[in-house]
Amino acid sequence: MIKHLRLTNFRRHADTDIQFDQGGQIILISGQNGTGKSTVIEAITYALYGEGRHGNRHLDQMIRRGAEIEGMEVELEFDLADTTYVVRRRRDNKISSAVLWGNDVPLVEGPREVTEHISHLLGMDVRGFRLAVVAQQKELDGLASMRPGDRAIMLARLLRLDAVTRARDEARSIFRSERDALRGLGAVDVVADIDAALEQLDTAQSALRSAYAESEAALLVIDERLAKAGAVEAAWRAATEQMTRLEGMVSAAEADVARLTQEMERTFVGEEITDLANLDDLAEQVAEVERAVAAAEANATLASQAHMVRGELERVSKRIATLSETLSQADGLDVAKSEAELTTRRAELAELTARRDTLSSDQTRARVAQGNLEARLAELAELSATCESCGQAVSEEHKHAQVESTTSSLAGATKALEAVTTMLGSLDVEIAAKRSEVAAAEAALGAARVADERISAARDELVDLKRREGTYSDQLARITVEDFDLDALLARRAELAIEVSTAQAAHDAARLRELALERRSGIEESLQGALERLASSREALANGQVPSDIVAEHEAVVAAREAREIEAALAGDLATQIAVGDERRGGLLREKTRLEAQRARRSELERGGQVASETSNVLDAVATRLNQQIRPALEGSVGELLSRLSDGRFDAVTIDEFYNVSVRDGGAFRALGEFSGGEIDLIALAMRLALANVVSERHGSGGAGFLILDECFGSQDADRRGSILTALRGLRGTYGQILLISHVGGIEDSADRVIEISIDEETGIATASAE
Repeated sequence: MIKHLRLTNFRRHADTDIQFDQGGQIILISGQNGTGKSTVIEAITYALYGEGRHGNRHLDQMIRRGAEIEGMEVELEFDLADTTYVVRRRRDNKISSAVLWGNDVPLVEGPREVTEHISHLLGMDVRGFRLAVVAQQKELDGLASMRPGDRAIMLARLLRLDAVTRARDEARSIFRSERDALRGLGAVDVVADIDAALEQLDTAQSALRSAYAESEAALLVIDERLAKAGAVEAAWRAATEQMTRLEGMVSAAEADVARLTQEMERTFVGEEITDLANLDDLAEQVAEVERAVAAAEANATLASQAHMVRGELERVSKRIATLSETLSQADGLDVAKSEAELTTRRAELAELTARRDTLSSDQTRARVAQGNLEARLAELAELSATCESCGQAVSEEHKHAQVESTTSSLAGATKALEAVTTMLGSLDVEIAAKRSEVAAAEAALGAARVADERISAARDELVDLKRREGTYSDQLARITVEDFDLDALLARRAELAIEVSTAQAAHDAARLRELALERRSGIEESLQGALERLASSREALANGQVPSDIVAEHEAVVAAREAREIEAALAGDLATQIAVGDERRGGLLREKTRLEAQRARRSELERGGQVASETSNVLDAVATRLNQQIRPALEGSVGELLSRLSDGRFDAVTIDEFYNVSVRDGGAFRALGEFSGGEIDLIALAMRLALANVVSERHGSGGAGFLILDECFGSQDADRRGSILTALRGLRGTYGQILLISHVGGIEDSADRVIEISIDEETGIATASAE
């Protein structure tokens, strides 16, 4: 039974502490969709087995965003078999750690060690825990809507029968593999045939080795003859190298003559230019025109500036006239007079207010006096013949005199009150009028102050404008505009540019002609030198032919080399044949070894195939026997649970070999498809709970003692949910604690404890509150 869960930086939870031990059997974890209710299941699974929704992968994604440096931690406290266990797991910098205590005594440390210890305590690994303890709506939907074949596969997975099936299929696969391998071996050849082939091969190899020895002896004789031909080779190389050098000189001289001849033909010398303009004179004329154009453009700029300054001067003069007229009209404004007027009106208002306060006090005293006199008259009216204070007799004359005196005083007090009230009314009218005068004086003072500020600003602007007027006048006086014909100057500059370009082109052409003449003279000299080198190179080549005796001796050496190549090729061929024979002999020996190993392998495969076949048959029988044992237990458990959940309406079920479910309703068995959606979900819930019971019993541990139902009430109405919760309470012997994860309303009243999960909209942090 879970007692306490603390989440630190886990998913959206920054620091959430949930106490479970104060609740009863059914604990509701509620909240809107997306608030992190299912995170509680994930945190419990992570604390026990160190895995998240993706197993051991992506564990760092469970750390709350922004808390990567701090890391995350989950602590879970639970009771099992009279022992209180506390497991704490952390994740820091991609490294996991874990510690497990039992009754405050450290038991094991390390993620893998803690997981193994808890798996031993609960009798199930993480997969078995998810199947036996956690039930989700998607599993219920699958149990209700899957086809029979798919439902059988899902139930086999939930009941862990798929492990037996996989083992059986693996044994069958091994049997087929061994059988195919045995077929691939084929028939075993006779080893005696290989021995005969080895004897024939050894005879042929002996003959080849004798021929190879003769070839090696012939090569030694040729090599001795070639060793004495070094002087002939040196003389031949020197003569041929001299011939090659002379031939290269002739080729180089011929190439130079051809190249220089082509250059002579490509060199062009134009006609002589006699009439050349003086570029310096033209440059001086261009400079004079440029200076005149610059002066004209500067004069045009001055004219533009003078026009602009004149316009600004006219605008400033107009503004000065306007401001002067405004100031002349503002002489009658007097802020001090308006302030004195406002002070007088406020003093008068204060005096009237003080008089009213005095009259108001008089009015209050008059009312008090009037009230006292009225009370006295009432006392006199009730006065008896004896005075209650002193006990003396009171005569009628005395009583009458007292009444008349009090009545007279009351009349005087009433007149005085009316007079004061009348005076107050008149004074209120005066005060109202005086307040209007004060308001008018305040408005007049505000207007005077605004006008005074505007006049002050106008005076400042007028001073600035007069300064600017003087500056503009000085500027106009300093600007002198002369008369230039800018268009004529620009036209003359364009004509000179054409003349300069033409003259420059003529000078460039004359310079190019001079360069061409110089180049042609140089080419003629180089060509004459190349012709002389060509003649001398050809003469040297004719006189430098290789002597005939050196040619004859070199041909003899070449013939000896050719003979050696033929003999070496023969020796190489013999060596290759010997190597091939040796390789063939090795192949025959390897084939002999292979055949002998094949005999042993055939025996091994025959034995392995027999074992795999027998193992497959045994596992097939085990799977059949488990199905035969589990289906009746599952039928009984589903029937009992369904009877509780349906208030006795559905009291039995049958499950065939294909896991088709039929439910008895009104004495007759009906298939799932004949029931409504809510009824099918109820049947699926009973099946899922029964599966959890069967899984726990098959583990032999009695289970974890608690059950988690994740969003399993969405399709049930309020009455049906009440029946389900009542039936779940009847499972206290199996499940002392049931955690309901649900966002459906109306369950809170039926739960023993409610834990609300909510999200802070500003921070995005999840919190838990218990009710």
